Parts: sequence; C-alpha cells; structure tokens
Amino acid sequence: MSFINKKKSFLFSLIFLFCFSTDIVAQKLENSSELVRLYKEYRFVQQKKTNWVDTIDNWSGKFHTIMSKVGDTLGKPIYSKQDILNLLGKPDEIISRSTRKNTAELYNIINNKPISEIKKNEEYLVYKWRGFHDFLYFYIKSNVVQYSKWYYSWE
Repeated sequence: MSFINKKKSFLFSLIFLFCFSTDIVAQKLENSSELVRLYKEYRFVQQKKTNWVDTIDNWSGKFHTIMSKVGDTLGKPIYSKQDILNLLGKPDEIISRSTRKNTAELYNIINNKPISEIKKNEEYLVYKWRGFHDFLYFYIKSNVVQYSKWYYSWE
C-alpha cells in the first residue's frame, strides 16, 4: 500500500470513528430521555418535600433506583460535564479547586484525601439523594465524565 493510500485510509478511519462515536453519544442521550424525565420529576418533588416520602427516601425506592440507573447510564467517558448539566440540571454541590474552601470536608469524605490534592482540571458534580448522607457524584476530568459513584454514610 502506498503512502498516499495509507494516509487516505487513516483519514477515513478517523472520520468514521468521529462520526460513529458522536452517533453513540446522541443515541445514548436519546435512549436515556425517559430516565432523565423521571429523575427530574422526582428531583423536583425531593427538593420541595418536608417529610419522609417512601418512594423518594427508601433504600431501593423508586427515586434511589432511578438515580442509580442515571449514574450507571451517564457515568461514562462518552459524556461531558455539559451533558450532565444539561440532562440533570444544577448539582447540589460542585467540588473543584475554585470551591475548595467550601467543599474541603465533602472532598475528604469522597476521596479520603485533603482538598489540596485536587487538580485544576478535576471536579465533582454532587447530586443529593438523602442530603449529604447519601449522594451520587460524577468525577469530571478535563470536562469529560470519568465515572459516577455513590457515597453512602450507612447511617
């Protein structure tokens, strides 16, 4: 194969991968639209309630199950920070270098490290389930989701 043909083949492969990967992201976002709608519906009720609500506060209740599926679905590096914000709305807390004075304790709970170790390109988007006792968070690095995890206080 000549150098020019190799170059064309490589360029075609890059174009194919770009188109294919952006299509996957669009498809996953579309497929999770019902899940996100349910999440937003429960989130609205959660933020307005004053008493215990079984479907929102119970372990393996409907909202806990939805949040777990949201984390499993969106906690992948094919999503960006902006995707998470667009889909789930404003988080309850953002942990980053710029917020480290106010979020040092929360960062230490998640990582068991001092906040001084957080890098400039790292942040955490935190979505409460039952206050800051139990919450779902997304670890973002360079504006790309790396993973999502739960923090449970087991209280």
